Amino acid sequence: MLPTLPTLPTLPTLPTLPTLPTSPTLPTMPTLPTLPTLPTSPTLPTLPMRTLSGPVPDFRIRAEFEDVKALETRNSDKVASLLEEQANTLSSLEEARARERTLKPGSVLGRRGRGP
Repeated sequence: MLPTLPTLPTLPTLPTLPTLPTSPTLPTMPTLPTLPTLPTSPTLPTLPMRTLSGPVPDFRIRAEFEDVKALETRNSDKVASLLEEQANTLSSLEEARARERTLKPGSVLGRRGRGP
């Protein structure tokens, strides 16, 4: 047989607190309507250039490409020609300035073009 445990004294019961009146619930704010999402525009397929009369034939595109390339070549040749002409002109100018410095001070050209 098991020994019996002493019984614990019972605690006094606490007085119950009066219940507080419940506060009125605040009205909830209405939620803003969500804006509809705009549909995305479909991506356009890559098409060859079009004119009012329809697609441009490949041979015309190639011909225009060749024309542009020829124009670029002509322009680059003109630029090279102009740069060469500029170099020649600057060289001539430097030679003329050097000749002017070597002239005697009493000569006509040595007086910077004032004449006799």
